[in-house]
Amino acid sequence: MLEELARVMTLPFRSLEKAVTGSMSTNITDKNYKKLSLQVTLNGFSFCIIDTLNTKIVSLKEIDFNDFPTSSKVEDHYWKAFNDYPELKEKYDEIIVLHDSNLDTFVPNALFDEEFLGSYLQYNTKVFETDFFAFDALPNYELNHVFIPFVNINNYLLDQFPTFNYKHINTILVSKLLELVFKVTFSFLVYASIVRTLFESVALESIALQNTLSF
Repeated sequence: MLEELARVMTLPFRSLEKAVTGSMSTNITDKNYKKLSLQVTLNGFSFCIIDTLNTKIVSLKEIDFNDFPTSSKVEDHYWKAFNDYPELKEKYDEIIVLHDSNLDTFVPNALFDEEFLGSYLQYNTKVFETDFFAFDALPNYELNHVFIPFVNINNYLLDQFPTFNYKHINTILVSKLLELVFKVTFSFLVYASIVRTLFESVALESIALQNTLSF
C-alpha cells in the first residue's frame, strides 16, 4: 500500500491540543452554520460541506493527486488543492478530519492499555519507535480503535484551520454498522466495499465486531 511505502511518521508531530481545544467561537452570532468533513489519504482526499441549518450537503468533491504535478511532498498536493478549491479556506463551525488507511486495529476494552498503543499494531503493520499513535474510543461497544494518523497531513491542516477534530474513518464505519446491527437485530452482518484498488470488509455477529480487513 502507498501508505506503507510513503509513510512519513518520522516527522515531529506538533501538539494536537490546538486541534482539540482551539479558539473556534461558539457564540451564536459568529456561527456560519457550515460543517466541513475531510477524508484524507496520501494520494488524494475528498471533502464534504454541510449546511447544518438545513441539514443538507452543499458540496461534495474528490481530489486525486495522480492528476497533480509530481511532487515528493504530499503537503505540496494539499497546498495546491486548497488553492484550487477556495471553499476549503472558508470559516466553519465544525471541522472533522477522517484518516483513511490500513494502519489500524480494533482492541477490546479488556485488553486495552493506552500506554502500549504500538504493540497492538505490530502484528499487522511495521511499527517504528518514531511513529505517533492515536486511538478512538467506542465506549458503547467496549472497543478502542488504535491507528497511526498521517502526521504530515495533520500538521498541514493545523496551519489552515484554527481547530479540528480527527478520527480514523473505520471508527465511524464500524460504530454505524454496530448501531445498525443493534437496531435491526441482525444475527450476522458482513459489509464489503471495493474502491479502485482497495478492498475492505467488516464482519459483525450480534453486536460484536468479529473481523476487519483492508487490502
